[in-house]
Amino acid sequence: MLRQLDDYTGTLPVRCALCLAPLVFVRLGELVTAEWDGIDFKAVEWRYAVTKTGRPHMEPLARQAVAILREVHSMTGHHRYVFPNARFLYRELPMSLGTLWSAFRAMDIPKERMMMHGFRARWRARFWTRCWASDLTSSSTSWPRRQGSQRLGL
Repeated sequence: MLRQLDDYTGTLPVRCALCLAPLVFVRLGELVTAEWDGIDFKAVEWRYAVTKTGRPHMEPLARQAVAILREVHSMTGHHRYVFPNARFLYRELPMSLGTLWSAFRAMDIPKERMMMHGFRARWRARFWTRCWASDLTSSSTSWPRRQGSQRLGL
């Protein structure tokens, strides 16, 4: 599936959003509403407010994520949003979630195989099944720590 994302032939912002999704563990809505003000290339991090709680969150960026952001910056860096809505550039709106859903369908990836929030959910499940640090998992996904998780060794 990652090869399909790399080979996607749609617009640059859509391709970059699709390729960035597996590298950052954020909600889809947080990805498409990412603002350039929150991206810090020097500190290699992205700061934003968590959608569900409004709490500030810092997402560290892998070098691959930085490369994708630099690539899309050449096209959208003068806009507010990293992934602006191409139909309404003059209104400074973020890319719609439907745009990414359409891209998945165009690549013949059915809903049953992969949903956009699946990258985030799969990452957390993999961490938890391997009994890695729950604090790391919860802070990286901005999910609150579950009750009783220490008792389970998570």
